[in-house]
Amino acid sequence: MMNRQTITAALFGVAFLGASLSGATAFGQGADISKKKRKSGVTDAQRAAAEKRAKELEARLNVDKTKEKSELGETGPTKAEGTLDGDNAQSAATMTPEQIEELRRTIEQKNRDQIRKLDKLINGDPYATTRDAWMFQKAELLWELRNWEYLRTRADYNKCLGAADVGDIDESKCVEPQPNYSEAYKVYEQVLQQYPKYDRLDEVLYRLAVGYIKSGNGAKGVAMLGQLVKNYPNSRYKPEAHLAIAEQYFENNLFTIAKANYDEVLKFSDYSFYDYALYKLAWTHYNMQEYRLAIDTFKSVVEQKDDTLGFQKQAINDLVVAFAAVEDGWKEARTYFLSKRDKEFTYKKIGQMAGYLENKGEDDAAVEIYEWFITERPNNDRIPQWMESIVIAKKKDVNDLEGLEVAMNRFTAYLDPAGTWATENKDNVRAIGNADLLVESSLAYLSQFYH
Repeated sequence: MMNRQTITAALFGVAFLGASLSGATAFGQGADISKKKRKSGVTDAQRAAAEKRAKELEARLNVDKTKEKSELGETGPTKAEGTLDGDNAQSAATMTPEQIEELRRTIEQKNRDQIRKLDKLINGDPYATTRDAWMFQKAELLWELRNWEYLRTRADYNKCLGAADVGDIDESKCVEPQPNYSEAYKVYEQVLQQYPKYDRLDEVLYRLAVGYIKSGNGAKGVAMLGQLVKNYPNSRYKPEAHLAIAEQYFENNLFTIAKANYDEVLKFSDYSFYDYALYKLAWTHYNMQEYRLAIDTFKSVVEQKDDTLGFQKQAINDLVVAFAAVEDGWKEARTYFLSKRDKEFTYKKIGQMAGYLENKGEDDAAVEIYEWFITERPNNDRIPQWMESIVIAKKKDVNDLEGLEVAMNRFTAYLDPAGTWATENKDNVRAIGNADLLVESSLAYLSQFYH
C-alpha cells in the first residue's frame, strides 16, 4: 500500500497510472474485483519508478520542436527553462536540497521572464505567422510554472503529514493542495480554436484532454483523445492517447472498449508503458471473466525483460487470483510457480490461494490444497492450522457428517503427543499449543455430537 505521504505526481503519466491500478485488486484482501472502488496493488517502489519514467516522458513533451531562432526571433524563446536537464541535471547531482530548490526558483523566474517576452510578441503582432507557436510555448511554460508551484506545496503538505504522524501538529491543519493548470489550458484552447492547421495540434489535443480528465471531465477528455487518434494516425502521442482512453473506460467498468484501446497501445512495442498496458489488459480479461486469457496475459507480463516498473513481480502475484478462477487452477498454479521459482515460493503462493479460496467460500479447492500441504510437508509447524481450516470447511457440509468425523479422528491421531509430528515440533510452543487446541475442540465436538 502507498504511504499517505507519497507525493502525488502532477504529471499525467503518473496520474493515470496510479489511479487505474486501483482496478487490480490484491488477492490477499479478498475484495470483489468487479466493483469500481478498489485498493491499489502498486508499491511505493513501483510508483517511484513510474514517476521517473513519466518525468522523462514529460521532459520530451516539453522540448520545443520549432526551428531554433534567436531568443526574441520569430518564434520567441526556443526552449522551456522549466526542467532540470543538461548542465543543470549534471550539477544537481552534487547539490544539496537547498541548492536544488534555489536552482528551481531560478528556473521558475526564467520561465516567468520568457512568458512576459512571449506576451509582448503575441500582443504586438496578432497576425504573425508564428503566433500559434508563441502561444503554444506560452502554454507549455505556464504549465511548467504551475507544476513547480504545485510540487512545492505538495512537499509542504507531506511535511505537515509527517509532523501529524508523530503528534507534533493536528492533521486537520494539513490542507492537501490541488494543481491548477487552468491558465495553461486556456491558452491551449485558444491555439486549438484559432489555429486548426497548427503543426503540433495533436500535442495540443493531448494536453487539453489530459487536463479535462484530471479535472474530472473524463467524457470531454476521451472525446479529444478520440479525435487525436482519428485525425493524427501517425502522432507520437497515439500510444499515450489510447492508454488514457483505456484507463478511463476501465475505471468505469466498460471493459470491452478498454480492451480495444489496450490492444492498440500494445502495437507500440517500444512504448515506455508497454508492460503496464499489458498488465492492465490482463486485469481487463479477468474482469470480463475471460480467465484463461487473463492467465495467459499475466504470464506474458512475467516474461517481459524490462522489470523497471515492477509489473512482472505484481503479475506473478496476481496470477494467484487468475488461477483461482479456473477449475483445478491451484494445480496449474503449482506447476507454473515451480517452473519459475523454488518450492518455498510455490508453497507461499499456493497457501495464499488457499486463503483466497476460503474467503470466496470455495472450500473444496481450499481443502485439496491443505491436504496436499499435509502430505507434502508432514512435519510442518503449521499443520494444525491447515487441519483446522479443513475441519471448518467440513463442518459447513451438513450432509457429510461422517466425513467430518473421519477427518477429526485422523487429525487427532496425527497430532498425538507420542507421534512423529509432535516429536519433531516438541520445542515449538506455539505449534504444540495449536495442536492441543484442535484436538481438544475436536474431541469435545465429537463427544457432544454423538452423546
